Amino acid sequence: MSFYSVLKHLHISLVSLSIALFVLRFFWRWTQSPHLQSRWVKLTPHLIDSLLLLSAIGMLIQVWGNPFALPWLRYKIILLCAYIALGSVALKRAQNRRGQALAFTFALLCLAAMVTLAMYKPALF
Repeated sequence: MSFYSVLKHLHISLVSLSIALFVLRFFWRWTQSPHLQSRWVKLTPHLIDSLLLLSAIGMLIQVWGNPFALPWLRYKIILLCAYIALGSVALKRAQNRRGQALAFTFALLCLAAMVTLAMYKPALF
């Protein structure tokens, strides 16, 4: 198995973990669970997302690509920024349930678009 394949599998696994933890954290916020205040819940997303970013950079280095030269990757980066902002609103900044739910829904839509871009990039562009 090539180093790129290892990075790609790691990246996909980390994406799955990140999404699952995002949904779990939102559920805990929605239900006002004390689990949301646990130390591991505050630290783990940062660790996972840092490793996720490093694996993405590693894959990019392997193919020596300019991320902004590839339209699908450019859109994916824009969607990632939107997802981060919306996730922050859903988990921390929204003052009411409606704002939390809207931000969470749009964050999930950004995630779905990013996964779609990653899976079907040749067909879309």
